[in-house]
Amino acid sequence: MTTQPPRLQAQFISTIRTLHYSRRTQEAYWHWIRAFIIWSGKRHPLEMGKVEVGQFLSHLATERNVSASTQRQALAAVLFLYQKVLGQAVPWMDAIGRPQRQPRLPVVLSQTFRTLIHSRLAVGMAAYEALSDGMKRRLDVASSGAPQPCRYPVGQAPVGLWD
Repeated sequence: MTTQPPRLQAQFISTIRTLHYSRRTQEAYWHWIRAFIIWSGKRHPLEMGKVEVGQFLSHLATERNVSASTQRQALAAVLFLYQKVLGQAVPWMDAIGRPQRQPRLPVVLSQTFRTLIHSRLAVGMAAYEALSDGMKRRLDVASSGAPQPCRYPVGQAPVGLWD
């Protein structure tokens, strides 16, 4: 009776638990390793190399439209598989390169739009300053503690002041 070598998943679980990786990392890595194997037509990773890993990462970026960080996670999982689980030296992994995050370009406003924004801000700032000035006076009065004289005689305050 011959004993078969442990399945790849059993090897992976044994290795990742021995190295004390978290459960969440284990789940994420296994997801990407499984996706890599299924993408390759269920070929064993030992039968594949630099070309297939590069094509898989390109597939993720172009066809599955994943972000650079997701692509880096998939690459980390495949690296873990080859280096830690299968014990393979992967000098070719440096040639693949790491996916880079796209730089964010600043939005450039047209002259007309800048003028419109500035005019609306100017009106808004004038109103804010008027309210702020009135609020400062009220705070000064309230914080002084002394009763202030009323500006209008009793019963003669302007009607519709708050309308």
